[in-house]
This record gives sequence, C-alpha cells and structure tokens, in this order.
Amino acid sequence: MRTALRRGAVCACALMLWAGLSTAEAGKPSDQESLRLEARIKHWRTLGNVFRRAGVEDAFLLADRYTDQGRDEDAIRLYAEALQVDSWRFDKQLKLARLLAAHARADEAAQKAGEIARYAHDESLASQAEALLQQLGRPPADRSAPPSVPPGPLTDAKLILVPVGPVHAHLLEELRLALSWQLGLHCEIRAQSIPLPGADRPYADAYLDQMWRAVGPTPGETAWAILGESVRATLGMGSRHIRRSDLLEAVLRARRQRGESEAFRDTFTQLATAGQYDTGKLLATLKLELPPPTPPLRGYLGVTGADLFAPGTHFVFGSATPGFGIMSSFRFFEGANGMPLDAKTVEERAIKQAISSTFFLLNIPRCTSAGCVRAYAHSLEEHDRKGMVLCEWCRRQLQDALSGSGQGGF
Repeated sequence: MRTALRRGAVCACALMLWAGLSTAEAGKPSDQESLRLEARIKHWRTLGNVFRRAGVEDAFLLADRYTDQGRDEDAIRLYAEALQVDSWRFDKQLKLARLLAAHARADEAAQKAGEIARYAHDESLASQAEALLQQLGRPPADRSAPPSVPPGPLTDAKLILVPVGPVHAHLLEELRLALSWQLGLHCEIRAQSIPLPGADRPYADAYLDQMWRAVGPTPGETAWAILGESVRATLGMGSRHIRRSDLLEAVLRARRQRGESEAFRDTFTQLATAGQYDTGKLLATLKLELPPPTPPLRGYLGVTGADLFAPGTHFVFGSATPGFGIMSSFRFFEGANGMPLDAKTVEERAIKQAISSTFFLLNIPRCTSAGCVRAYAHSLEEHDRKGMVLCEWCRRQLQDALSGSGQGGF
C-alpha cells in the first residue's frame, strides 16, 4: 500500500513538473522559431539600408525574443542594428534604454530616454522615458528645440568637396561652410569638376514601362495583330526583334491615336538623354580620378546635381566607402505637390546629407538617434524630420575618428 502511494506521489509530482515546464515554455519562443529568425537576420545583415528597412520587423521581433530569453547583450546589439535604419521606433528605443540601464550603461540609457521624451509623439512612451530618467537620477528632458551646437575645435583633418557634373556653386559653398563649422574639418572645394558619363538607368526606361502598362496590348489582342505586316514594313521592322518603344508607338498609331503616339515619341526621346547614375560606378570613378587620401586629407566627397540610385533601389541620396563618398542634391529641390522649394530648405537637406556621407567616408557607423542629423532617412519626409545637429554619441565618434583613437559602439 505504501509503495503504491509512493509511486502515485512520484507520478503526481512528475506530472506537475511536466505541466509546469509546459506552461513556462508556452510563453517562450520555440528554439525552432528563434533559429528561423536568426537565419533571416543573417541574410538581412547582408542587405543595403533600403532593404534592411523593409525587413526591420524581423530584427525587432528577434531582439524582443532575446530579451524574453534573458539574452540581453544579444538583444542590445540587435536593437541597435535595427534602430540604425528605423530610429523613430520609440517603443524599441525604450526597450533598448531599459536594457542599457540594467547593464550599468547609465549615460547611454539616459541619452536614449532623453531623446524619447523629446521626440516621441506618444505621451505614454514619453512619460515612461521621463520615469527612466528619474530612476537614473537625471534631470527631466528639455522638450524645447535643441540649441545650435558651437563648432568643435578645428583639427588638421581635411576634406575635399568634388563637383561631379553640373552643381550649384552657391550650394557647394554652403556645404563647405557647414562641414567646417559642424565637424571642425578644413573643407575645400576642388576647382575642377569630374564629368558625368552616360546615365546608367535612363528615365526613358521607366517611362516606357509605365506607358506599356497603360496602353500596351490588352489580354484579348496581340501587338502583332494590331500592327499587321503593312505597319511593320512601313516602320522598317523586318523581323520580330523590334524595340519596345517602336512597338508601342506603332500600337498607338494602329489605334488611330496619332496625337498620343507623337507625344509618346517626343517624351521618350527627351527622357532618353537623362536618367539616374549608379553610386557604385561613380565611387569607382572618384577612386580612379583622385589620388588616395593620406593624412591630413581624410577623404573626398563628390557632390552632384544628378539623380542617384543603387542596385535594387528607386533612388538614394548618397553613398560612401572609407575615403570616398558621393551625394546628390537632385531630390532636395522637390516640394509638396511638385512645387519648388525655398533655398533654405534645399540647403538644410543638402547639409544633412553631406554630414551623413562624411561620417561614412570617415568609416564611422550609423547612429540610432532619431533626432540626430545622421538618422537614417527612408524618404524626404523623414529627411526633413531630422535635426540639424549631431547627437552626443556621434560627436564622440567624430572626435575619436579624427584623433585616431578608434571607434566605439554597441
């Protein structure tokens, strides 16, 4: 009898233990799910900023899981990586700030909390950030606009602005003054510009795609049936290897849309001479045309009025590698509803991009502060939302880079 009771008690305890473990594990992510996310993040890390921004939710999700699993250091690193491309996610900024505070990184936590309190539109997040500042023994955040930061000490470090193709001379001078003032660099403008080659992605290609979708052959008809042999002969189309632009023009004519066909041809011809330029190719050109930078020269920043893109993107504001950068003012003249902008707004947009590109050519990693002039901008709206001054972390990184003492980070 005692043996049976003992066995029953053991079975009951085992059942309770199993049930407890099952309940506890139910609230945690499965190892399989974490592995799946980690595999996705491994690929995500290889992508450019545009595609990393598109897939940033996976990074935030995995960072949340790391936090739940007690893997705080992994969570801190991943939150920081994700916030580099989406710094306005203040809910994640707050999670990162709390982790930093829990790991005795009070200064970094206070900086994050202050930015959340200042910039977050969600009053709940702002209040939680203020509570964290109080917990850290720091004063409340100043929600007024940050004052203009005086220039850092002028160093012997030098930067050369290089005109690439046609560039507004006044804008170049404004960039020179701003970079000298904000970054403490000796900034000069190269007298000789580097000519632009032919466009790598003509606007005519995009226009042709748009027109083909709008007026190309419908599912119930074929282009060849519309054209007919006589039309093909008139256009000198002896084979089926016909340019799509000629084919589309012939389709418009065959439908007796002569006015539209002429307008299409005029627009297509005009757009064929303009387009976007591949940043990778322009950076390669800079490296061929210019001698390698050696101290005190820290690098070259190419400035162009042409539209830029990187493979897989619609457009980019700029790009940089250590020692060489390229930025464009093309998109900065764009206003709401296509209206022109005042010169001050254009200059501010260009200065923000010039500072960001300069940091990258100095090999300084992207920061995670939403209000910093270096915050990643996925659109002109986000670009305009950024501040005009560096955050404290970026100022320290700049000082370290120019003094040669190395760089820190998460």
